[in-house]
Amino acid sequence: MSRIFRNLTDFARDFRTDNVMIGDDGRVRVMDFGLARSPGELSTAGDVTLESDGPPSSSAESTDTRLLSQPLTRTGTLLGTPAYMSPEQCAGRPTDARSDQFSFCVSLFEALYKQRPFPCTSIAERLHAIETGTVAAVTHAGVPSRLHRALLRGLARAPEDRWPSMDALLAALSDEPEKRWRRRAAGALATAVVGGGALTLALTLSSAAGQVCAGMEKHVQEVWGPDQRAEVRAAIERTGLSYAAETWSRIEGGLDDYTERWVAARVDACEATHSGEQSERLLDLRMTCLDEHLGQVQATVQLLREADADAVEHAADALAKLPALDRCADAAALSAEVPPPADPEVARRVAELTSMFVDAEVLARVTKYSEALELVGAVASEASALDYAPLELRARLLEGELQRQTGEHALAEATFERAYDGALRRGMIPEAARAAIEITVLLGTNLARPEDSAGWARHAELLSEADGREVAQSRFLRYRGLVSTAQGDYAAAYADYERALAMSERMYGPDHPAVATALNNLGNACQKLGRFDEALGYNERALVIDERTHGPGHPFTATSLFNLGTVAKAKGDLDAAARFHERALAIRERALGPEHPDVGGSHNSLGSIAKRRGDLDAAQQHYLRALSIFESHFGGDHPYVAGALTNLGSAARKLGNLEQARAYLERALEISERRLGPDHPNLGITLSSLGELALAEGDYPRARARFEQTLALFERSLGPEHAAVADTATNLGVALLHLGDPSAALVHLERAMEIRAKTESAPDAAAETQFRLAQALWDARPTGADRRRALELAEKADADAVASGVKDELRAEIEAWRAARSTTRDR
Repeated sequence: MSRIFRNLTDFARDFRTDNVMIGDDGRVRVMDFGLARSPGELSTAGDVTLESDGPPSSSAESTDTRLLSQPLTRTGTLLGTPAYMSPEQCAGRPTDARSDQFSFCVSLFEALYKQRPFPCTSIAERLHAIETGTVAAVTHAGVPSRLHRALLRGLARAPEDRWPSMDALLAALSDEPEKRWRRRAAGALATAVVGGGALTLALTLSSAAGQVCAGMEKHVQEVWGPDQRAEVRAAIERTGLSYAAETWSRIEGGLDDYTERWVAARVDACEATHSGEQSERLLDLRMTCLDEHLGQVQATVQLLREADADAVEHAADALAKLPALDRCADAAALSAEVPPPADPEVARRVAELTSMFVDAEVLARVTKYSEALELVGAVASEASALDYAPLELRARLLEGELQRQTGEHALAEATFERAYDGALRRGMIPEAARAAIEITVLLGTNLARPEDSAGWARHAELLSEADGREVAQSRFLRYRGLVSTAQGDYAAAYADYERALAMSERMYGPDHPAVATALNNLGNACQKLGRFDEALGYNERALVIDERTHGPGHPFTATSLFNLGTVAKAKGDLDAAARFHERALAIRERALGPEHPDVGGSHNSLGSIAKRRGDLDAAQQHYLRALSIFESHFGGDHPYVAGALTNLGSAARKLGNLEQARAYLERALEISERRLGPDHPNLGITLSSLGELALAEGDYPRARARFEQTLALFERSLGPEHAAVADTATNLGVALLHLGDPSAALVHLERAMEIRAKTESAPDAAAETQFRLAQALWDARPTGADRRRALELAEKADADAVASGVKDELRAEIEAWRAARSTTRDR
C-alpha cells in the first residue's frame, strides 16, 4: 500500500473509494489517474475555477461563492471530487502528497464507519466543518481508538498538522504484525459501497477460521443476557428514584455497546491467529485480557442486580470507567506483562484474587470506598504473599487512590511508594509512572510538601515519556497542573491543563468523564487568573458531563458545583454561589462523610459568602468547622489551616474582636511564610487581611506597609493587571487617604479603576474602588469637573453596592458621604 501511495504524489489529487479496486489476484490497485499530470498539462475545461482578489486565505471564506453552494454529490469538478478533497485543494491553494493523504483518510473513514467524516450537503458546510474540526460522531465498534486517532490526524485542516508522509500514516495504522492494519484498511476500502451500489467488493476469511471463531456471543449472554437485564431493570426501578428510568436506559445502551465491541474484539483476536497473522501466545494474552474485561462487566451487572439508591446514583460512572478494549489488541503491552504463575494452584488463586480486585474497582466507582478498601487491601496482601507482581501492584495503586480519596494521606503516600518501588524493580514502566504521578500530586497538594513533590515530578515526567501512551502523558500533565495550582503558579497550571484537555478529547471524545475532569481543572486555573467568564464556560460544560455520566449525587459532580460556586462568588453573584456550594456540601457529606477535607473546603466557601452578605455569625461558624476538619486531617501547620485562620481573622475583625483577629492572622502568616514561600498568592491574602486589621486599629502606617508588601507580591505572582492587584491598590489608597495624602491615594486608585475596566470584578469590589476614588478626587482636586466626577463615581458605587447584595459598612459609608456632599455646588 505504501508503494502505491509513493507513486501518487505527482498531483494525483483525486483519491476516493471508487478509485480503489481489488483484482482477481487479490492485489489492491488505485485506478483513474485522470488528474495525475504535471501542472502545465491540467485542463480546466468543464471545471469550476477559483478566483481571488488577493493571496489565498487559510479560511474557506476565500473560496469563490459560486463553488460554495455546489452539492457534494456532483463529481468531476474542481480538479477532483469535492467530498474527498482537502481544504487547500477546495480553496485553490498549492497541494502536495499531504492532500492525497487527506483524501485517503476520508475514504478510509467512510469505509470503516459507513459515513464520511464531514457529512454535509454542500462544499461550504464541509469546509466549515473542517475548519472547526467538526468530525461526524461515530461509534468505534471494532475500530481501535489508535486507528481512529490516526485518521483524525490525517484529516487535520492544516497540511502541516497531518502525518509527514503516507509511510508515517500507514505505520500508524499498522499493528503486530506490521502489515495487519494495512490489509484491513485495503479490505475496508474494498468493501465500501459507493455510488448507490456501483461497487461492492469484500475480502473474507477462510471458512475454517470463520467456523472456529463463531459463537462468541455466548460468553456475553452468560453475563448480560435476558435474565440479567430484567433483574437490573427491576432493581433500578425499585429504588423509586426520579431518574431511575433514565438511568436504566443509559445502562442498557452502554452495556449493549460495550459487549458488542467485546464480541467484535474477541472474534478479531481469534481470526488473527487462525489466519496466521499472530501467534497462539498472543491469542492467549488477548483472550485473557478480554476475559478480565468481561469480568468487569459481570461485577458491574452483579452490583446493579442488587442496586440500592447509592449504586444507581453512581451507575453511569461505573459504566464510563469500564476498561478500554483497545488495550487487549496492544501486542507490545500485552507481551511485556508478566505471565500467569506456572503452578496451577497458584494460578487458580491469582484468578480468584483478580476477580476480587475487579469487584473492588466496581465498588470504588460507585463511591463505596470503605468496602472497596477492605477488599483491595486483602487482594494486595495475598498477591504479595504469592509473589505475583502484576496483581499486587494494580491493587496497591487502587488502594493508595482510595486512601487519598478518603483523606488517609499518610497511608496513601506509603502505599504509592511501595507500588513505585515494586514496579521499578520489575521494570513495569506504566505502573511505576502512575505511582510517581500519584505521589507527585499527593505531596504537592494534599500534604503541601512542594520540594518533595518537585523531585517526584521529574521521575513522573520521565517515566510517563518512557511509557509512551498518551493516557499516561495526559495524566502527568493533569497532575502537574494540580501541583502548580497548589503552589500558586496558575499560568503554568493553565498550560498543562490545556494540553491535557486536548489529549483527553482526542482520546475519549468530547463527553467522557476524563474530559470533565480536564475542564474543571482548566476552569479552576482560569478563575485563579481572574478570567471568570472563561472559567464559567469550562465549569458549566464539566457539570453537564458529570451529571450525565456520574449522576447528580457523585463527588465529581460536587467538584463541578464547587467550582461553579467559586466563579459565581468571584463575579459577585452571591445567591448563585450559595446554591452551588450548598449542593456541593450536601453531596460531599453524604458521599464522603462529614469529616472529609472536601467538606471543609465547602464550609470555607460558604463562610466567605456569609461574610460578604454580612452574616458574620454564620461565617464564623462555617470557618470554625473548616478549621476543625483541616486540623484533624492535616495537622496544625498546613496551608489549608492557614486559609481557614485567615478567614476567621477577617470575620473576627468585622465583628470587632480585634485581638482575636490578630491571633488568627499572625498564626496564619507564620504557617504561610514557612510552608508556601514568599511569592505564593495565598500569602498575599493573609498579608492583605493584616493590612485591613491595621486599618481597623487605626495604625495607618502599618496598614500602608502591609498593602505595599501585598501589592508587590501579587504583581510578581499574578501579573500587574490581575483583579487581586486592583483590590490591593484600592486598599493602599484607603490607607493613604487616612494618612492625609489624597494625591498619592489617587495614583493607586486610578490604577485600580484601569484594571477593573480590563478585568472581571465583582460589583462590590468595583463599588469599593469607585467610592475610594471619589473620596480621593474630592479631596485632592477641588475643581468643578473633578468634583462632578467624584459625585458620579459615588452614585455608581452606591448602585453597584446595592446590586451586589452585600450588607456591610461600605454601603452606609457611601450613603453618608453622598448625603454630606449632595448640596455642594461646583466651585
